[in-house]
Amino acid sequence: MMLTTCFVMAIVLLLFGILRQLILVSTNILYLSKDDALVNTRDDSSWMPF
Repeated sequence: MMLTTCFVMAIVLLLFGILRQLILVSTNILYLSKDDALVNTRDDSSWMPF
């Protein structure tokens, strides 16, 4: 009984870790695309005299 509980806990923790990594990666990609958009707008306005 104890062994199966440990096994299930290990699997749950592993799945949780993978999910957390996926969420981190997806948020990083979102932030990167936002940064790219900001940089592009800055580049467009940088050559203007005002």
